[in-house]
Amino acid sequence: MQALWLRYLSEIRTATETISPELFEVQEIREAIGLQQGSSYSTTELLTYDKCRDSISIERTLITNSFMEGKMEGIELMIVNGFKAGASIELLSGMAQLSPDKVYEILKKHELNPE
Repeated sequence: MQALWLRYLSEIRTATETISPELFEVQEIREAIGLQQGSSYSTTELLTYDKCRDSISIERTLITNSFMEGKMEGIELMIVNGFKAGASIELLSGMAQLSPDKVYEILKKHELNPE
């Protein structure tokens, strides 16, 4: 195995396109070849990959933010409708899992007088 490993270290370069089948017979060398192939991207490929990852990250952030905004709108709607139906601030606070002060703030935002 040492001879094959030394052969791998001396023969395999970044521009190597064909690899001797003998080298694939040893599990550790096969794994090293796989790792090397996976990390041998060109600068253009790496930039394209980075742009793709950035786009995915931005999209996930936008989706998460939209979800949170929609969730808050739903909570506000529940508070407003609940208050109009006669629910107490304490009940609305518990249902929405918000502080009573936050419930007051939401009601005032919707021009309802919780006093």
